[in-house]
Amino acid sequence: MIKIFHSSVLVLLLVISTHAFAQQPEVLITEVFVDFDTETITIMGGNFNLGPNALTVTLGDFGSLNIIVEEPNLIVVDFPDGGLPEGDYLLAVFSGPGPRKNADHIVTVGATGPEGPGGPEGPGGTPGTPGTPGPAGADGADGVDGTNGADGADGADGVDGTNGADGTNGADGADGADGADGVDGADGLACWDTDMSGVCDGTEPAVAAPLDTCGPEDCAGPPGADGADGADGVDGTNGTNGTNGTNGADGADGADGADGVDGTNGTNGTNGADGADGADGMDGADGAGGFVVFSGGSLINLDNSNDRYISMLHESSVYSDEGIAEFAVPVGGTLTDLRVDLNGPPRGNNDGDNYVFTVRLNGADTVLTCTITGPTAITCSDVMHCVDIAAGDTISLESAPVSSPTSRDEGHYVIFTPGAMCL
Repeated sequence: MIKIFHSSVLVLLLVISTHAFAQQPEVLITEVFVDFDTETITIMGGNFNLGPNALTVTLGDFGSLNIIVEEPNLIVVDFPDGGLPEGDYLLAVFSGPGPRKNADHIVTVGATGPEGPGGPEGPGGTPGTPGTPGPAGADGADGVDGTNGADGADGADGVDGTNGADGTNGADGADGADGADGVDGADGLACWDTDMSGVCDGTEPAVAAPLDTCGPEDCAGPPGADGADGADGVDGTNGTNGTNGTNGADGADGADGADGVDGTNGTNGTNGADGADGADGMDGADGAGGFVVFSGGSLINLDNSNDRYISMLHESSVYSDEGIAEFAVPVGGTLTDLRVDLNGPPRGNNDGDNYVFTVRLNGADTVLTCTITGPTAITCSDVMHCVDIAAGDTISLESAPVSSPTSRDEGHYVIFTPGAMCL
């Protein structure tokens, strides 16, 4: 049986021997816990309800204690009025008349020896705050640009601009040469003033005489017929063409052709060097140490004539074959603070009657040992020695009678500290 206690609650484990009779049930006390936080005593065992009397629990000179919890395998009682000083006390449970219906044990309250070695280092504390990141490395050189994609097709031509206005007509060419004169028309009638009246009468005289001739302004014969028109003159040279009008504005550009496929990207430049690491955070505080109590006891009386072996971890019979009682420890550490209790003094017929108890390691005696001797002693302990054990080592408790002591049953415990080493 392995009991583990945490430092947050002060609990003393007291491993007690038991009376055991295989033939009939009897009141048994296997473990007692003293809790100073709640000021209670917890008693573990069996057959507390055998009766027929009401259950009673006493502690030394304090007398009966107030029972808070009463079950067949569990009793919880209050501390005596005024508290519970350090010392050794006889704890008794009464269920009825007769030895099988009563059980009593020695309860030790307080320190039993110097402080054991510290437990193994606890888990590391919370990591410290990460250091400030180092400066970023310089950027790597840019990769070479990829080749440009092919040009897209030209857009359609814009619409032609409107034609400019016609230029001004050139100057008229020079007049052509006059055509040849037409054929003369027939002569008109002569105009005469035959009667010298000063009026042209137009009558041609019958005879020639020096007559006044009317001027053309005074007399005219009927107009002769017009002569035929002369032929047309040759056309004059064409005038110079007028200047061309200004070209109309260019039409709008056609839409751009689709982009060509992008060229392959150039290779990335080399990364800059990493910045320096930030400083380490502070170490967390060490975890609290821990230990384990190995406890057990004999279910029958010890042999008062021969060496016998008992399991270190649970209540068991008493064996002549040590291999049956041995237990393999799974991890390395130390064994300290051996304590053994009997249910009565070992004295028999003479003062030399005693029991020697020794922790055995891999079938051999260790320095962890104690002796119960004398007419009144019922307990012994060894708080001075320490035994190193490795993972896989076997342990057991040897009981060696000296002279001819009275047969008794026993309870024991030893402190196991994982990962520790003896100094």
